[in-house]
Amino acid sequence: MNNFIKWDPVSPPPNDLYFVNLTDNGGSIEIHLAEMKDDRILILKFKGAMSYQVTDEGARSRSLYEHPSYRGLVVSDNSNYLDWFRRESQEMFSDWDLKHYSVGNVNNIIDIISGDEIEVVWQAEF
Repeated sequence: MNNFIKWDPVSPPPNDLYFVNLTDNGGSIEIHLAEMKDDRILILKFKGAMSYQVTDEGARSRSLYEHPSYRGLVVSDNSNYLDWFRRESQEMFSDWDLKHYSVGNVNNIIDIISGDEIEVVWQAEF
């Protein structure tokens, strides 16, 4: 499974992102990632997050080896994580258009199950 495609929420796509922080606001999560060469922060706001996990990149070596496309910013509508979520929720959200977004960065991999309500902005680093 794990059919990931590149997700380019901003153009041009950022390189070498570093994890800054993640804020959970009760169903909405906000992820801040730094792009060191330009001194700016990429902010990803997922307004309908149903599930998420943050894992050290080294602890995901099997997934990264078996699925080389599972790097950077990618999205899938057919992944192991989505399959797990569907089973755990007893297909309660089967009519929702949920996707598995993956935010791979230098520090970790953040997996999010969410709908399409995502806001992406650049912010100058203070």
